[in-house]
Parts: sequence; structure tokens; C-alpha cells
Amino acid sequence: MFFMLCVVFHLIINKNYASAQSCKSFNNVNMLLYDRIGQKFYQDINGCVTRTVFGNTTVVKAFTKDQIIPKLGKDSIRHMKYLTMVSFRNCNVEEIEQTAFRNVPSLATVEISFGKLRAVPKGVFNFDLTPQLEAVKLDHNRINFIEDESFFNISSLKNVQLNNNLLERWRSEWFQNSTALEVINLAFNNLKEIPSRAFTSFTSLKDIRLDHNDISKVQRDAFKGVRTLDYLGLSHNKLTSLSDSSFPNTLRINYFRINANYLTFLSNDVLKKLAAVEISMNYNPWTCPCLERINYWLYIKNGRIKSDDKCSRSHIPVCVVPNNTETCTDEFDREAMLKYVNIIKTINMSDPVSANCMTFK
Repeated sequence: MFFMLCVVFHLIINKNYASAQSCKSFNNVNMLLYDRIGQKFYQDINGCVTRTVFGNTTVVKAFTKDQIIPKLGKDSIRHMKYLTMVSFRNCNVEEIEQTAFRNVPSLATVEISFGKLRAVPKGVFNFDLTPQLEAVKLDHNRINFIEDESFFNISSLKNVQLNNNLLERWRSEWFQNSTALEVINLAFNNLKEIPSRAFTSFTSLKDIRLDHNDISKVQRDAFKGVRTLDYLGLSHNKLTSLSDSSFPNTLRINYFRINANYLTFLSNDVLKKLAAVEISMNYNPWTCPCLERINYWLYIKNGRIKSDDKCSRSHIPVCVVPNNTETCTDEFDREAMLKYVNIIKTINMSDPVSANCMTFK
């Protein structure tokens, strides 16, 4: 009997020791922590963030900044019942493993930003591991791959920040069964196109940010299922046209940004489907008849042009007079585009326009 008790005790000790040894994510990492009454304190962490590390103090928020954390390994954050937010900012995180977060039932916000993260595997964020997750901020990394179902079945997930990464495509399969999304930020990536039915599953979407990419094509039914948006950003891309087949029959946008593309026209069929309260559209090579059409559309829809003060120049042309026609033709006018680009180049010689204001140089 005594021998059996010793064996059991030995196994328990070894199990706990192995568990402690398996977690090596943090090596003397200084964290800013907040308890349940809002009191903040600092603590150096070794191994993992777990309840027992903080004694009788209940931690609800954990912030880490300017530390060296190459990998968030398995169980990096575990058994933290009341933790609502965890942030790793400028910590050189290169990798995150499956089950990096475990038994964190109240975790609402995860930030891993300004790091070196290259991929997002599935098994990090899902209903079983992060059931109350509302916001994921993975901006300013080097992410070029996201596995399908990486954000799986999280009914609470509303805000995803993936801007300033190296993604070349969007896949709705990343968010399988996470249909409550309201904000998707993919600005400053390398996206080439918006695929068909890109946002059909997300009926609560209010904010889609696709600015500053390499998008040259918006596929048929790309925005199918979307009805009202606070913000739709397509600025600073390589669009030469927008097709009415990409949009639902009615789409109302509070702020529509299409500035700094290669657009020379918007067809009547597109304008019939869209209503914009405000639109930013400068630094496109609009032909003048087509710009008149857009202005009339804004007039009848009670919309207005919103100018960016940082990019406003009184001597920058708003449109180009096309050759051989006085009407708006619903096709890309390459001659008008080249004429506009040459004018901008001439102006840049004496009064340079910020590269942040336009796509072409």
C-alpha cells in the first residue's frame, strides 16, 4: 500500500514538473497587469502566464511591450478564468502554436502586433479555446498564410485587424462559422483581387478596409449579401473599373473610398446600385464627362465628395478631357489615364505630391 502511494505521488510530481518544463514561452518577461479593481502592477514572468503565478491577485488584463518573445508556445496563457485582454506589442513574436491560449473563458481581446508573425494556424482561436473572443489584432506583422478555420466557430468575434501584413488573398474560410464579424481590416497587404462571395457569410459587416493593396479585380458577387456599410475602403489599389455585377442591388455606404486608383469612369449600372453619404475619389484619371455623371449621382443621392486635406492641391486636375468624345463611355480610357499621369509627373517636378496620395508615381 505504501509503495503504491509513493508511485502515485511520484507520478503526480513528475506530471506537474513536466507541465511546468513544457512551457517556456516567457523568459524574464516584464508585464503590465491589471487586477479586478483596476489596480495596475508590473511583474516579471518566466514560463507561462497562469493563475498560480499571481498568488491571490486576480489578473484581468496583461500587456507586454518591447520584449523578446520569439514564440508563443502551447499553454502560454492558461487557467486564467477572468483574463479579458492580452497584448504583445513589438515583442518580435515569430510563431504562435496551437493551444497557446487554454482555459481562458473570458478572453475578449488578443493583440499580437508589430512583430514578425508569419502564419496563423488553426487551433489557436476557436470556440473551445477562446469562446468569448471579440477582437483579434494581428496587424503590423509578416503574415503571408492563414490556415482555413483559423478563427473557427466564434460567435462573439466582431473585429479582426490583419492590416500591414503580406497577405496576397482573402478567404472567407478563415472564419468558418464565425458569422458575427463587423470589422475586417486588410489594408496594407498584397491582395490581388476580391473573390466572389467574399463577404456573403457575414451579414453584420459594417467596416471593410481593403485600402493600400494591389487589387485590380473585384469578382462577380464579391459584395453579395452586404447591405449597409459604415466604411468601404478600396483606395490606393490598381482598379481600372468597377462592375455592377460585383455589388448587390442596393448597397448604402456611409464613407466610400476609391481614391488613388486608375478609374476613368463609373457606369450608370454601378451608380444605380450604390448610395454613398461621402465619397473620396481624387487622384483617379476621371474623364470629365464621367466625373459630371458622378457629381449628378451624388446630387440626387444627397451624397458629397470628401477631400483629404493632406492630399489637396489646387493645381491637381480633377478630370481629363477625353479625345474624340464629349460623353462618358463605360470603358477604361487608357489615353485619359496616360494624359493624367503625365500631368502629375510634370507637377511633381516643381511641387511634389506625396506618394501616400496616389498609386502611380
